[in-house]
Amino acid sequence: MKELVFQHILTIVASMILTQSVLAQTGQYCDCDEATGTKVFRAVSGDGHDLALKFRADPITQAVKVASLCANSAGRLNEAKLWMPGMGHGSSPTVLNQVTQDCTVIEKVNFIMKGNWQFRLTFDDGDGAVFNFIVE
Repeated sequence: MKELVFQHILTIVASMILTQSVLAQTGQYCDCDEATGTKVFRAVSGDGHDLALKFRADPITQAVKVASLCANSAGRLNEAKLWMPGMGHGSSPTVLNQVTQDCTVIEKVNFIMKGNWQFRLTFDDGDGAVFNFIVE
């Protein structure tokens, strides 16, 4: 019986490791741990939800194409619009892939030039937030 339980536990752990590997390879991995050495911005939405926007690069450059949004109990992310407030324009639409209830991977991030940028976020419950950052 102990061997059967042990084998079951090993199967579960192996499945978790494989899932994390596949998610990492497909860009579907969301991690907001600041200890990883990446750039993390924190904000509070209009409705008071804690948000973390993470880039896997520090500094943020035009080469960055993916970001992660971790939203503590916020609604589902509907839009992550890239905008340059000083220039009055944005960039091409991003693609949103919700990995977990609280975590969305933002793909097709396209910083067309260096400067001050914003991610303007809207959620399905009407909530929203703006993150300001600099692309070097």
